Amino acid sequence: MKVIFLLGVTTSNETQGQIVAESEQYGDIVQENFIDSYNNLTLKTVMLLKWVTNNCIDRVRFVMKCDDDVFVNVPNLLHILLGGIVPVYNDTLSFYDLANFLATRKKTAVLDPRHLLMGFLFCRAKPIADVTSKWYSPIYMYSGTTYPNYLSGTGYVMSADTLTLLYNTSLRTPLFHLEDVFLTGICANRAGLKPRHSPLFTYTVVKNLCAIRGMITQHPLSPDDIKRAYDFVTNTTLRCPGPDAQFNSKKVLGRSKMCK
Repeated sequence: MKVIFLLGVTTSNETQGQIVAESEQYGDIVQENFIDSYNNLTLKTVMLLKWVTNNCIDRVRFVMKCDDDVFVNVPNLLHILLGGIVPVYNDTLSFYDLANFLATRKKTAVLDPRHLLMGFLFCRAKPIADVTSKWYSPIYMYSGTTYPNYLSGTGYVMSADTLTLLYNTSLRTPLFHLEDVFLTGICANRAGLKPRHSPLFTYTVVKNLCAIRGMITQHPLSPDDIKRAYDFVTNTTLRCPGPDAQFNSKKVLGRSKMCK
């Protein structure tokens, strides 16, 4: 497994010097010539697809994109990608619905990784017309009433064949500044890919470490909280309680995460 950090350019010579030093020591930085800003996240993510395509597409099975304030539970991620299921703890029950309750069903196990594009799925989201919003969508850039179903840009994983399809499609698609909508929604839709929801890519802030142990991603976390989560998840001597013996999934897990 290799971790890389994606960067645009900076106007600070001191910061650029630190970037070069990090790259020379660890070889973990990819930098291209565009302003590193929120509205340029689409360029940064397409840059990831290009880098993988040009450097290692024939040697990887999966690629995950995530933000720098996201904790990634790597053991759970690898377990899911290899076809396993993650144990459900009492503190993670609220994130599941009955259809994807992994303790009783293997429905969401990744048995066939082809065309995989998985994360937290947004269904029938509408463009935001408020010009003061961080997610403002000008009508001249997107005129539809709803976005295609898409995955949260905080963290999502794809198979190598999906990456190739998304990269090729992105080169033929007008850029849209909301990276997750553009890549996992608009481009995925054009490429005939169906983004897949997993409750383990959480979009709810939790501080309970046993909840984090049962997830793949948690967002947002500070660097200190990420370190605390990592130390807990990798400590195999600590135990987290599972559902009570009287737990009845049909009575508790009523919420449905289905997209039409």
